[in-house]
Amino acid sequence: MLLYSPEGNLFPGFDNVVFAKTASEKLASVRDLCDAGMVCVFTKCDLKTYKQSDFSVQGEVFTYDERDNKTRLYPLTLFRKTNEKNIIDVETGHMQKIFLKTSKK
Repeated sequence: MLLYSPEGNLFPGFDNVVFAKTASEKLASVRDLCDAGMVCVFTKCDLKTYKQSDFSVQGEVFTYDERDNKTRLYPLTLFRKTNEKNIIDVETGHMQKIFLKTSKK
């Protein structure tokens, strides 16, 4: 399938597209876009795509995980501290962090 940006540029990465008549929005596979030479940058407000050849990054790396060659998925390795536990406030739905005391025996 050929799709184009609002500016009329050919947008790669839509070779394996499935349409669902009940879907109200267009869905895309990030891994297919990246395989097609695009870079996807997500923020809390938006998604921006760049051609890999035109993209550079500044800043300190916060996390780094390599893409799994077998599944083609992008893992995110995170850990929990042993004395922390998150609970959800049932009234607000917000996550709260509590610290558990460990007893010394």
